[in-house]
Amino acid sequence: MRAMRPIVAIAVLLAACDRHPAAPTPTPTPTVDAQPTPAAIHVRVVGTGRPMILIPGLACDGSVWRGAEARFAAGWQLHVVELAGFAGHPAIPPPFLDTVRQAIVDYVATQRLDHPVVIGHSLGAMVALWVVGSAPERFGPVVALDGVPFGAALSDPGATPATTRTRAEALRARVAAISDADKPGQARLMFAPMVTAPADLDAILRVAARADVRAVGQAMYELLTTDARPAAARITTPVLMLVAGDHFAGDPAPDLAPYEAQLAGARDHRIAIVPAARHFVMLDAPARVYDEIERFVAAPAR
Repeated sequence: MRAMRPIVAIAVLLAACDRHPAAPTPTPTPTVDAQPTPAAIHVRVVGTGRPMILIPGLACDGSVWRGAEARFAAGWQLHVVELAGFAGHPAIPPPFLDTVRQAIVDYVATQRLDHPVVIGHSLGAMVALWVVGSAPERFGPVVALDGVPFGAALSDPGATPATTRTRAEALRARVAAISDADKPGQARLMFAPMVTAPADLDAILRVAARADVRAVGQAMYELLTTDARPAAARITTPVLMLVAGDHFAGDPAPDLAPYEAQLAGARDHRIAIVPAARHFVMLDAPARVYDEIERFVAAPAR
C-alpha cells in the first residue's frame, strides 16, 4: 500500500475533514468601479532557444525550478509559471484549475511558442497533462513529476469526481478556515514529509506562507473533483512520468499499474521511479531528474 500514498499534497489534511462548507462565494457582478480579474498565471522568461514551460505545485512558486534553470537556461527558453493565489499573487474566482489550463493554452498561442515542452510537478503535473491533452497539436513532449491526471483514483480505482465531492468540500472548508496563527504549523505538517533537505523545506514553507488559504483549499477541492484522464489519453506527443521512490519504500516489487492506468490511451509514455526521492523529486534528486528529462526531450518519438 506504500504506492497508494496521495501525491498531490493533500493526504495529511484529508483525515481531519468531516464537515461541509458553505457554497463557494459567487463572483460579484462587475461594476464600473470593479477591479479587473487577476491573472490566472504569471510567467517569467529565462534563457533562449526551444521553449519549455515549467509549472509548480500546490502553494509553490517558480523557485522550485532552480535546478531546471541551472540545467536548461543555456539552450532553452524557459517560461516559469506561477499560479494565482500562490506566492503572493492575487487569487481568482473558481474554477481555478480549468482557468489556469486555458490561460496556459492561450499564453502559448499569443506568445507563438513552437510546440513547447511542458513540465509540471504535483498539481502542476496534473495541469501539464490536462493542458497538453486539451490542445495536443500545440505542444511538444510533457513531463509529470510525481503527479497524475486524477490522484483520487490511485488509491481507489473506482473513484469519480462525484464520489470524491463530499470529502473535497470538507477539505476545502477546513483549509479555508486555517487562521494566520495556525498556517505555519499546518504548512509544516503537510510539506515536511515531502522533501528531504531541511533547507529545501524551509524554502518551501517561506513560499507557502504567502499563499491564500482559500485559493489553496479551492485547488485541493478541484484536484479531487477533476478527472483529466480523458484529456491525457488524447496526448499525441511523448509523456514521461517520474514517481517518487519514497512512495514504495520497503517494497521490493513496486507496483506501477495504478500509474499506468492514469496514462491509458497516451500512445507514447514511460513511467520511471526516482529512487530515494520524496514528493519534491526535482529537489531531492535534481541530477537524476534532470538527466532523465534531458534524455527524454532529446529522444525521437517512438
